[in-house]
Amino acid sequence: MLSIKGYFKLIIGLFFILAIIRNIKAQDAERYREGNVVLDNAVYVTQSVPTTMVEGQTYKVIITVRNNGTTTWSPNSSTDVSGYKLALVDMGDNNRNTGYWGVTESPVTKSIEPGETATFELNIIAPGTPGTYPFQWVMKHGDVPFGQYSDQVMINVGDVSSKTGTNTMNSSSFVEQKVAEVMTSGHTYDVKITMTNSGSSTWNTGFYKLVYMDPSMKPSPINTWGISAVELPQTIAPGSTVDFYFTVTAPEPGVYPFQWGLMSSTGEIFGDPSKYLSIKVNESLTPRDKNDNSERKDGNRRQDERKDKNDDMDK
Repeated sequence: MLSIKGYFKLIIGLFFILAIIRNIKAQDAERYREGNVVLDNAVYVTQSVPTTMVEGQTYKVIITVRNNGTTTWSPNSSTDVSGYKLALVDMGDNNRNTGYWGVTESPVTKSIEPGETATFELNIIAPGTPGTYPFQWVMKHGDVPFGQYSDQVMINVGDVSSKTGTNTMNSSSFVEQKVAEVMTSGHTYDVKITMTNSGSSTWNTGFYKLVYMDPSMKPSPINTWGISAVELPQTIAPGSTVDFYFTVTAPEPGVYPFQWGLMSSTGEIFGDPSKYLSIKVNESLTPRDKNDNSERKDGNRRQDERKDKNDDMDK
C-alpha cells in the first residue's frame, strides 16, 4: 500500500499531467482563433475528361485542385514517401486496384502553397471491356484522403470496329471549305473548313483537331503551309457543325495538294476529309523585277511628259 507521502506524490503528478493537458488544449484553441491551425484541405476547381472512349486507347485527362488548407503540399522525397498526390477514388468495385485506367495516382511535382492551384495531367487507358465506368479523384496525404472530390464522370467505353479497325464512335462529315486555289509565294491566305460531327462521341477541346493530310491520308510530316494543325475551337456534340478558321502561308512556286481531316488525341484519323484541292502557287515578284517595272514606268512617264511638252510647243 502507498504511504501518505506516496499519495501526495501521486496527486501532485496527476495535477501536473492535467495542467499539461489544459495547456495543450489552450494552445490549440488559440491556434484555431488565430486561424493558424494546421489542416489539409483541397477544393476541386475543374477537369477536362472525355465522356466517351474506345477500349484500350489512351486519353489525356486534366484535373485542377486548389490548396484550401494551411499546409504546403510537398512531393515525395528520398526520406519521406508520404507526400501529397491526386488519387483515383475506389468506387467499391475494385476499379482502383485492378487498374481500369492504367494509372491510380499522380504525385505533386512541386510544392503547392496554401491558396495555390495544382494541375495534374494524366494519360489514362480506357478499360479493355466496353461498358460505363465511374471516374473520380481526390487528394491524399500519404494514404489519407482529404478535401473535396472531383465531379464524378460516367465514361462510356465502346469497342473497336472489326471491319475498319477504327473507332466507330468517332466520325465526321465534310461540309465545305473556302480557300484560294491560286496563290502567290510568301503571301498569306485565310481558310475556312466546316465539318459535322456525324459520330456518337462528343468532340472535346484539347482532344480533337484538324490536321493537314499527306497523299496517304496520314498527318503530313511536312509543314507545307506554315501550319499543320488547327485546334478545336469549342466542344462539338454529335450532330453539330464546327467551322475551323486559320491562315496559311503560300510555299515556294509549284502545285501542292490541300486536304485536311479530323484527328483524335490518340492519333486516330477518322471520318471524311475535306475536298482534295491542287493549289497553284505562283512566283512572287523579286526586288529586281520590281525595279525593272519601276524603271519601265518611269520611262513611260518621261515619254508622256516629252510628248505633252512638244504638243504645247506646236500650239
